[in-house]
This record gives sequence, C-alpha cells and structure tokens, in this order.
Amino acid sequence: MKRNKMIGNEWNFNSMNSEDYEAMKQGIKENYEKGLPLWIGEQITVCELSKSFFRILDGNHRVRACLELKIGEIPDSLILNLGNISEIEQRRITEIKNTRGSRNEIKYALFLKKQLGLEGITQTEFAQKRKISKGNLSKILKRTEMSKELQEKVSLAKLPSSIIDEILTLPKEQWNGAFDYVMETSATRRETRELVTAVKQKEISLKKKGKVEYVFGMDKKYMDMLKDVWKEQKQLGFKGSFRDFLDLLAKWVIGVSSKLSKEDLTKLLKRENLIELAELGFGDYPKPSPELDKAMEKATKEFEKELHKRSSKATK
Repeated sequence: MKRNKMIGNEWNFNSMNSEDYEAMKQGIKENYEKGLPLWIGEQITVCELSKSFFRILDGNHRVRACLELKIGEIPDSLILNLGNISEIEQRRITEIKNTRGSRNEIKYALFLKKQLGLEGITQTEFAQKRKISKGNLSKILKRTEMSKELQEKVSLAKLPSSIIDEILTLPKEQWNGAFDYVMETSATRRETRELVTAVKQKEISLKKKGKVEYVFGMDKKYMDMLKDVWKEQKQLGFKGSFRDFLDLLAKWVIGVSSKLSKEDLTKLLKRENLIELAELGFGDYPKPSPELDKAMEKATKEFEKELHKRSSKATK
C-alpha cells in the first residue's frame, strides 16, 4: 500500500518518547536497507475512507517513520485493512490498540468524552465496558473541564495522571496556579499532594492566572514582622517586592515541609514565630534532631540559591 494513501487520525492519544521513536526508526531503516521485512510484530491497522485513502487506526508512528525515511510503499503483508467501518468502530479499535508507548492523559480524556457521547450509554455502563471504576472514569473526564489553553500546557508538560487528577480536586480558580507551581518546580506526586492539602486548608492560595503567588494566612502582627525582615533584606541587596519576598519564603517553607518526617514536621509547625523559622533561630526551643537539622540546612541552601537567582533577575 502506498504510504501517501494512509492518513493519521486526529484522536490518537498514544505517544512515544524521542529515544524510543528514533530506535524504532533506525530498526526500520536497517531492515529496509537489507531487504528484510520493515518490522516484525503487529500489522498496521487501517480502515477505508474511500477507494483511494485509508485511515490509520494503529501504527501512526511506524507510518511516520516510513515517511521520514522516504519509504514510499509498505507491503500489504504488514497492513490489516478492516474495510469500511463506522467512526464509532474506528475509535473503539484505536482505543483498544493504543496500549503501547506513553499515553497523553489530556488527549485520552478528550477521546473518552467524545466516545461516551457517540456510544450513548451511561457513565456506569461505559466504565464497566472498559473494566474501570466509575470513580476513575469521573477523574479522567474531569480533565476535559480545563480550559483549552491549560489542556495544551499540561499536555506539553507530559504530567502523569496522578498529579493531574490530584490538582483537579481543587476549586477551578486554583488550577492554573497549581499547575504552574508543579511545572516550575518539577514537583513529585507527594509534593503535589502536600500543596493541594495546604490550599484546601487555606494555608496558601494560588492566583487564578499567571505567576504562582502564595499568601500567608497570618494576622497583622506577623505580616508587619515579615515586612521588617523584607526591609532588612532590601538593605542587603534584595531588589524584589514584598510579594516576591512572600513568594520565596512560602516556597521555601513548603520545600522544607516536603522533606521532613511527620514527627519532625509536627514539631516544626508548633513553632509560633515564623521569623525564627525563616532565620533558622530556634531560641528556647529544644535542639532539633540531626535529621531535622540536616533537612533544614539543605532547604536553606536551596532557598538562598533561589533568593539570589530572583535578586539577580530583579536588578536586570
């Protein structure tokens, strides 16, 4: 079959990382040059759109590789033609076949939402048909509620489903800020869960759009104390605004908490004076454990590095 007669489908949610793709492409190239079958394994699955054109239901990456290698024709023995079938059948075959490679979680959610509408059955029946729980299906479909702009951003970041679904338990106005934070800091699943918990407990808040900002839920006394520290930092060369200072301090505190044991974190949260925390001054408190001390020291270095980085940017 002529390669240029095969058309990819726009609903394909499967992807390959560049390393795996190049390895596959190299294998096809070597086989082609030696006169061997282009690959060994499953056939490319297509259906007929007309007498002249066919839609690829499975095997998009292999056809793309042949295109890039200028292989004009793929032997019929490597192609499974299902003939003229309905769109709902085409999509179902793509869904079943796309079990290899990496799944684009946003495209997958959009695919299932469209498929649910086409099949015209309840979510419970749809989930049972695919042997997944209704709760799991609801989580997946919730991804389609993100704005198109946010969907594209999350797709490009290739975030795992566990992190995406964790953030989507937040109110919608917090989604942009939460995703920004996770992508900027390469947060782990555990760190994302802690961030989400902090937002739900109203310990921090995230802006609806744009840059991530954290706001301490403290009374005027503590805010005034923080302003005094910020003014001291400005005299020492910090060029950022008070909001920049709060943003840095909040990220640092979250960074510290994500590295501590539950016991040490509990001790840390019992310290009432945030200024002492920021300056690592323990005052009359018991001396911290070696593990806590080490974790605090590491987090402080990271904080100072970030502070220097932001200060440098502010002076430009």
